[in-house]
Amino acid sequence: MASCFWKRNKWAAAAAIIIAATLCFILIPSTVESEPSRETELLWNTASGMMKETPEITMTFGTVYTGISNRKELEQLGNRLAGQFGITRSSLLEESGHAIYEGKTTLPGGAPLILRLAEMDSGDAYMLISLPFHSETDLIQIKEAQQRVEKQLNSQGISPEWRIMLRGEITPGLQGETIRTDGNLDQSKAESVLAQVAASLSASRLEAYENGQSRNVTLHSPYIETKIQSGDNKVNVQAAVHQHTETGAWTLTLATPVITSDF
Repeated sequence: MASCFWKRNKWAAAAAIIIAATLCFILIPSTVESEPSRETELLWNTASGMMKETPEITMTFGTVYTGISNRKELEQLGNRLAGQFGITRSSLLEESGHAIYEGKTTLPGGAPLILRLAEMDSGDAYMLISLPFHSETDLIQIKEAQQRVEKQLNSQGISPEWRIMLRGEITPGLQGETIRTDGNLDQSKAESVLAQVAASLSASRLEAYENGQSRNVTLHSPYIETKIQSGDNKVNVQAAVHQHTETGAWTLTLATPVITSDF
């Protein structure tokens, strides 16, 4: 299961990678109705209290549209969705033998929105919406953009379960005063940072992994509704501390339900 958690998922990846995401992440529908931005704010406050600057944050949501029998229908669906989200720049590409419809726009307030629609072998199409925010964006802008997109999805009968990931450099005081010279992360200090994350989210620890430059934990928090099934566990948070070998800088990555990219 760990290999599924930590696979690469770059935005420029081929359609096969997007399709694989639908197989790796089996989302469990929430039975509790909650404000869509509540989890975003909770993760933001947890990460911001441990980082030198405001974190970078990426929010994604994916769903499958059925009955797409050819590329013309894929493009027609893409154009319809683009119109609903106010997208005026779009293109139809081919990656690894699959058609990819991609459109981009900037929402009111300056938030970017990326729409990708990938052709699937089953004759369906996988839609991925991404809201990538840079580190200078404040929480109010992020929540407004999320709620705007969610309102549009709700009008289509879709209740999105967002995957949220934050990343930023850790405050020096949390690292300790020394940096190991052998290029490896001080696991005891990394553990201290991750323990603070778990405490902030009232989360129980399910699994932990480590290598020379990073340490990561899989958690379950009672405050996070979106989750996946991992064996007998319901996972809804992952956190990782990584040390760059050249600069010695430490970064924290925090995501729900799991981290889906490199550190």
